[in-house]
Amino acid sequence: MQERYSSMRALPLAGAEFVRLWHYGNGKDSEAKIEVKDRPPVTIPMSEGRIELTFGGPVTLTNRALDDVDRVMEIVPIPEESMVVEELAVMFHGSDAEWEALLRDRDKRVDLGVCVGRLRFITRQTAEPSKD
Repeated sequence: MQERYSSMRALPLAGAEFVRLWHYGNGKDSEAKIEVKDRPPVTIPMSEGRIELTFGGPVTLTNRALDDVDRVMEIVPIPEESMVVEELAVMFHGSDAEWEALLRDRDKRVDLGVCVGRLRFITRQTAEPSKD
């Protein structure tokens, strides 16, 4: 029997160009969808609405109602800036073997179900802005 434990696990997106992040749903049942350039989007179902975000440059944030209960938050870099993913990690409540199986199928929808309690997402600018 494999040991199950919770730990922050990094998804293999470091260095990819950040396009958009959506977080939609309510406080208990929500999803985060991360879009990066030239790769399929990653959709992460979450069992709680906790997301830790650190952006290394200016972004536009839009927050609106989807319906009477659910909201959607969309975050995109401003058009003049380019950002790359520095870290995308999730709090995963499973074994090493389960995590490895998810990564093998990452070209499909990453379906972590209620296994994810937290999401940490960090970006950085690809170049320093000019000081003209």
